[in-house]
Amino acid sequence: MNEPGLENSQVRRVSCPVFISYASADRREALSVCKAIERREIRCWIAARDVEPGDNYQEAIVAAIRNAPSMVLVFSESANNSEEIKKELSLASRNRVPVIALRIQDVEPSDAFAYELSTRQWIDAFEGWDKSLNTLVARIQQIAAKGGEGAVQPQLEPAHRRQARAIGRSTRNLTFAAVAVVALIALAAAFYTPSPREQVSLAVLPFADLSPKHDKGYFAEGVAEEILSTLAAEKGLKVLGRTSARQVDPRSDPKELRDKLGVTHVVEGSARTAGDALRVNVRLVDTRDGSSLWEEEYRGKIADVFSVQDRIAEAVVGRLKSTLLYPAAVGVSAKTKVDAYVAYLAARSVMRNRSEPTLKKALLLARNVIRADPNYAPGQALYAELVWLLSDHAWSYGSIPVATARRISTAHARAAIRLAPEKADGYAALGLALPPKDAIEQLRRAVRLDPSRAEVRIWLALDLYELGRHDEALQLSREAAAIEPLWPMPLASVVQSLAASSHQGEANKIAQRYLGNGGSKAQFHRMMFLVADRGPDLSTAVREARAANSLDPSLPDIRNGLMTDLFTSGLGSTENERPSAAFRRFITPYYAGHTQELEKRIGQAGNRVWQAPDAKVAISYLASIRDWTTLATLYDQRQEAFGVNCVSDRSNYYSFLMALRAVGRRAEAEPLLRCVSKGLDLELGQKARNTWAFAGDLEVDLAMLSALRGNREQAFKWLKLGVDRGWLGRPISHSLRDLPAFDGLRGDPRFTELQSLIDRRISTERTEILAENQPRAFHQ
Repeated sequence: MNEPGLENSQVRRVSCPVFISYASADRREALSVCKAIERREIRCWIAARDVEPGDNYQEAIVAAIRNAPSMVLVFSESANNSEEIKKELSLASRNRVPVIALRIQDVEPSDAFAYELSTRQWIDAFEGWDKSLNTLVARIQQIAAKGGEGAVQPQLEPAHRRQARAIGRSTRNLTFAAVAVVALIALAAAFYTPSPREQVSLAVLPFADLSPKHDKGYFAEGVAEEILSTLAAEKGLKVLGRTSARQVDPRSDPKELRDKLGVTHVVEGSARTAGDALRVNVRLVDTRDGSSLWEEEYRGKIADVFSVQDRIAEAVVGRLKSTLLYPAAVGVSAKTKVDAYVAYLAARSVMRNRSEPTLKKALLLARNVIRADPNYAPGQALYAELVWLLSDHAWSYGSIPVATARRISTAHARAAIRLAPEKADGYAALGLALPPKDAIEQLRRAVRLDPSRAEVRIWLALDLYELGRHDEALQLSREAAAIEPLWPMPLASVVQSLAASSHQGEANKIAQRYLGNGGSKAQFHRMMFLVADRGPDLSTAVREARAANSLDPSLPDIRNGLMTDLFTSGLGSTENERPSAAFRRFITPYYAGHTQELEKRIGQAGNRVWQAPDAKVAISYLASIRDWTTLATLYDQRQEAFGVNCVSDRSNYYSFLMALRAVGRRAEAEPLLRCVSKGLDLELGQKARNTWAFAGDLEVDLAMLSALRGNREQAFKWLKLGVDRGWLGRPISHSLRDLPAFDGLRGDPRFTELQSLIDRRISTERTEILAENQPRAFHQ
C-alpha cells in the first residue's frame, strides 16, 4: 500500500498516542497508516517503531493500550487469523478504549471479529484511501473531543458468552464433560500471561554438516546464522550471539548451557546438500531437562535455501508463542543466486578470524558476491565492512589509506541501504566507516533492526568513547558481552574500559570467567594485558602481552601495546613485537631515538601527516622540541574533522594551541583551549573513563589545562594526583619536560621531585622485566 497523500488542514491535537493494532504481516501498511495520521498532527503508538531494544514487549503494549484514547485496527486476512490482535481487542475492551477498524483488504471478518466490532465501525480503505483516511481522522477526533465517551463504541458481548458460543459451534458432538474441559482450556488461554520470572533466552547452535564430503560446514553454519538473525529481531526474545553460539559444543549437556550461559532453549540441527538437493533437520530443546519440544525436517533444493530458513524461523517462533505473548514479525531473508550466497557465507566464515590475511581472503570472496549479484544487499554491506577493516585506521587490520577505504566503504554501504532499507547490514557498514559524529545515528539504527550483532554495539561504543560519552559506551560494551559471553571481542572491550575506570578487580573476574568457560588462553592473556596496561604495572603488562603474542601473533592490540610498554621501560622490542608497517612511519624512528630520520619523514609527509595512523607521535615530537612554526603549518593543513573531537585528540589540541600562541595567533588558540576545557568537564561528569586512557592521563591533562590558564598551584595539585595514580607518559614520553605546557613549572622543586618519582617507578619496572626475559636491542 502506498503512503497516502494528505490534504493540509488544522485538526484537533490528540494528547495521548492512538494505538495501532496490526498483524505482523501488515507491518509496512500499519506504519504507513501511522505516518499518515501523524501528518495530521495526531500522534500514534505502533510496536514496530516504539518498542525500544531491551523493553519488555508485552508490558509496553499493555501500557500503550491502557493509555490510548482510541485504537485503530488495521484489518486484513492476516489480522483476521491473529490471536494476538484478539488479545489486544480484549484488553482494549476491559480498559474501555474505543476501537476503529480500518479494513485494508476486502476480507469478511471471522465470527470472533464480528462479535468484537459492530458493522458501524468498519472503514474500508481499499475502496478509496483519501476518503477513508478523512473518516478515520474524524472518528479519532470525535473520540478525543468527547474524552472517549459518546463516541462510536464497540458493540461487545460479555467474554464468557462469546467463549460459550464459539465452543458450542465447534463441539456439538462432544460429551458434556469434553465441552467443559475445552471451555476451561479456552478460558485459560484467553487470560494466559507468561511468567515474568524467566526471560526466554535462545541459543541457535551451528548446524552439523552432513554433506557427503563434509565440505559445506560454512553453508550449514550460514543456515543457522540466518535463522538466528531472524529470531533475534523478535521482541522479548534474548538470543545468544552468533560468535558465542559457534563456540558451544553441540554435545554439551543442556543443563550446563542453562547454568553457564542462561539459555532456556536451544535450536540445533543439521544441513545436508547432495547435488542440488537440500535437507535441513531442526530440533527445539528445553535446557531444563534436555527434552525435545519440537522437531521437523525440511526438504527442497539449494535454490530454496532462503524460503527454508524463513520457514524454520517461523516454526520456531510459532512454537515459542505460548511464552512470547506478542511476537513480532518474522523477517524474510534477502535472496540472491545460490553461488553468490555460498560465496557470501564463505566470506563471513573466513572473516571471523580477524587478521589481515584472513580479511583479504574474505574480501576476494565478497568481491565475487557483488560481481555475481550487485543487487544483493548483504553482499554490498559485507564488502563495505571488509574494505574498512582492511584500512590503516587505528581500529582496523590492514594498510588501505583511511580516506580511500572510507570512500569505497560508504559507497557500498549506501548501496546496501538503497537495496534493503529495512535491514541492519547497510546501516552497520555505513556507521563503521563514517567519522564518529556521523556514525552514531546509523549504528543505533542497525542495533534496533538487528539486536543480535554484538559487534555493532562495539563499533557504536568506540565512537561514543571518541566523543567523550564514556558511560554510554561502557553500557553498550556490557550489552555486547551479554549477547556474546564467549566472544573475546566484546569481552576485551569491557575489560579494557573497566580497567581504565579503575575497576581492575571486576575486569580480572571477567577474564577469569572467560577462561573458565573454555576460552582461548591467548585471548585470556590478551585481556589480562589490557587490564595491566591501563595501570602503571609495566612488568605484568609485558609478561601478559608476550604470553598472548607467543600463542597467537595475530591478536590485535598486543604488538602496539607491547612495543610502547617496552619503550617506556627503556627497553627495546624484537621484530615480532612490533605492529604492521602502516603503524611504523613515525613511531619506529622515534622509539629508536633516530630523531634526524623522524624529522626527515615528517618533512617528506607534509600534510599527509594527518593520514598516518601514528600521526600523534609526529605532532607530540614537534611539540617536545618546540617547533612551533611547523606545528602551525600542520594546523593550517589539518583534516576537516579536526576541531570536533576534544577528547581523543586532546594531546594534539594542547600542541596546536601552544603553537598558535607562540606564533602570535592567540585569538585562534582560545577556541582550542575552550574545547579542551569542555571535553575535560564532560569526562569528569561521568563514572567511566576513556577506554584508551592510561593511569593518570586525565589528571595530567587537567594539570596542563591549569598551567596554560596560569593557575600554578592547581596545576601542581593535579599533576601530583596523576603521578600518584601511576602516570608514565605513554605512548610518547615519561619526561615532564617533553610537555611544553609545564615550562612555567620547571624551576619549582616540586617539579623535579615528581619527575624523580616517575623515573624510580620506571626503573623498578625495567628491573622486573629484565629479570624475566632480557629482550634484544631495538632495531629499525
